[in-house]
Amino acid sequence: MAKPAPAPATGTVALAVMPAAGPAATVDLAAWRRVLARIAGANPGLASIYEHAVPVEVSAARLHVGYDETSFLGGQASDAENLEVLRREARAELGPAVVVSVDLALGDGERHRTVASMDAEVRRKELAEARRAVETHPLVAEAVALFGAEIRDVKLPPREGGG
Repeated sequence: MAKPAPAPATGTVALAVMPAAGPAATVDLAAWRRVLARIAGANPGLASIYEHAVPVEVSAARLHVGYDETSFLGGQASDAENLEVLRREARAELGPAVVVSVDLALGDGERHRTVASMDAEVRRKELAEARRAVETHPLVAEAVALFGAEIRDVKLPPREGGG
């Protein structure tokens, strides 16, 4: 049964009446990334704010994201104009009936990964793999030995979209 969303003082900002999040909430990460891409098309800075949100539920029925109660970004994400952009892009991607909410006080049990943290982990792994490839390349190994050199830094090309 649906219940009214808590007032902002409790840490949740909602744009409509929403059911309580259940333990088996659906997170369609691909759909969340598409919503973020839509936001980035108009406002990359705002998309970056929402990339740091924890997707608690992402489905055709509900888009519920959250931030730790100490997060500076949570305040920006819950700004009325920013919420309107999120709602508009979520409805365009997920359907007109989607209920959009931002939780500003996620509990310890809800500390899931953000898109930003997942992307950073992938980038760290790519960099480690690239460094291993450089260090084990026969010509590089020969140059290191011949000149007494060391490999200080390995850089990857920037990702499409600036990341």
